[in-house]
Amino acid sequence: FTLTTKKHSAHISVTANPSLGKAFGCVDCHAKTVSSNDTISNEALHANTFKDYSGVRAGRSYNVTDGICSNVYCHSDGKGRINAPFTAGTGWNSAVVFSDCKGCHGNDTQTGYFTSTVGEPNYKSEGPGLYRANTHTGSHVGAGLSTCANCHVDSVTAAGAINDSGYHINGTPDVRIGNGRSGSYNPLDKSCSSVSCHGSGTSIQWGSTAGCATCHGDLTTKPGVHATHISDMITSGLVTMYNYTAIKSDNGKYRIGCANCHPTDKGHHQDGHVDVTINRNKVGGSSLAGLNNATVDFLNTPGSGITGTTKVSVTCSMVYCHSSGRSTDQAQNDFRTTPDWYSTAGSVANRCGMCHDNPPRYSGQSHYVAESSLGNNGTPPYQESAHLVGIHFNSTYVGNSGNGFIGYTAAGNAAHGNAGLATTVSCVTCHDGIVDSGKPDTYAMFGTGSLFECASCHTSSTRTKLQAGNIIGTSLHVNGKKDVAFVSGTFKTKAQLSNVANAGGYWTRNGEYKNDASFDSTNIGGSSWDSQTKTCLTACHVNQPGITWGNDKLQCMSCHADQ
Repeated sequence: FTLTTKKHSAHISVTANPSLGKAFGCVDCHAKTVSSNDTISNEALHANTFKDYSGVRAGRSYNVTDGICSNVYCHSDGKGRINAPFTAGTGWNSAVVFSDCKGCHGNDTQTGYFTSTVGEPNYKSEGPGLYRANTHTGSHVGAGLSTCANCHVDSVTAAGAINDSGYHINGTPDVRIGNGRSGSYNPLDKSCSSVSCHGSGTSIQWGSTAGCATCHGDLTTKPGVHATHISDMITSGLVTMYNYTAIKSDNGKYRIGCANCHPTDKGHHQDGHVDVTINRNKVGGSSLAGLNNATVDFLNTPGSGITGTTKVSVTCSMVYCHSSGRSTDQAQNDFRTTPDWYSTAGSVANRCGMCHDNPPRYSGQSHYVAESSLGNNGTPPYQESAHLVGIHFNSTYVGNSGNGFIGYTAAGNAAHGNAGLATTVSCVTCHDGIVDSGKPDTYAMFGTGSLFECASCHTSSTRTKLQAGNIIGTSLHVNGKKDVAFVSGTFKTKAQLSNVANAGGYWTRNGEYKNDASFDSTNIGGSSWDSQTKTCLTACHVNQPGITWGNDKLQCMSCHADQ
């Protein structure tokens, strides 16, 4: 016979109330009257309107008229606070039934703490190891009810349902780590140690404030090139949540938010393995990740752009950070395969060339063009042209009544290498604040055999060595945009204007025309760049309008008007 009056079903039937896990017996609430479900031990107390309501599940008082219990542990937050207070409208005599875990714990309304997701206790923590210590918030319950079994494997199923062990509402938390996780818990000081979720053997006390570094430590000291990608992002406390996508690069350090390369779905946090995804379509992804070419998730999946073996060798081939950066249209970019994640950072000498050539040489740009009308003076064939080394780098005046190769010297009348007479055109000229002006990249055009190949002269023993450049403005580099900023200061050239008077006052003659020690100078810091039309207005082009980047229609007269 099953009692169905009032709230009996909710207490003695797991079908009616699955949150019980194990149904109550009569003795749990009527210990003075019965000794089991079918044995009355004291007939005098039977049918006496619950005057002797008692038992391990009973509260200290019961109002017979209203059917209201008080001080019942079963309806508390587990720490002495009755989170489900009964009134005349919700007592034993009412029809109200709590349908989820938040009926008893997880409904604390203290201002400034957190909102329970699935019923995890949300009372405010008193502090590490104390009676009301609490760290349920955040990563411990990020994936929902299924995470409960990670720490309460004896009490709940892997799906998060209360099991029939009887551990639920037995007066103790019954913490035991399982559900595919490992580690130990010390109930005396409420600390966990050697927990697989934390990725280390560090002892962590329940109720303590733990940032990402608590579990992940300093990733830059572990195998892989985290140091190159995130620098001190973890240890500095910049990362505040699992699906962190913000880019905080600055002061020469790349700080790319974790979720640009890892899932944004919290269900993948603490799932027992490392998940990497550069899928441009992932929900909650950053605008930078949206420029990737990958369309599916995870290692070795076609279209994921990630191949290899975790902790052994992994490369990416569809990530915008390692592409030509030509366009926000993925189809127009040249995506490069990255070095092995577990290789030594900086082991590639021509670092800029890993991603976008050095300099970029895709069609529709003017860093370098193999055959271009840019050098057309009316006599084909056209020659290679570039915004490299210096103005007219291969035909700068070097003597009386003659033009010739610029040569190299730190003194005398040759142009290249003599900062007193000619300014070397390098990346910093148009990308000031991004590249280091004190460390020019001499791997430009490396291995091409071009006249512009720096390595044809620069070696490990020359005054300016064969070396990779250095990015100082990391917040502007790898940000999904092309930031142009002209360097400020005196810009000098021995490729003097034939008629400086027609230069609109932008150029100043220093000395005489084609004199050994003469040069023209200007300050291009005030030049302008229109990113929409890709046009610049600069003294380099005698401030003529309509000089468009990548326009192969330009000729010598495009800059030498009125010369």
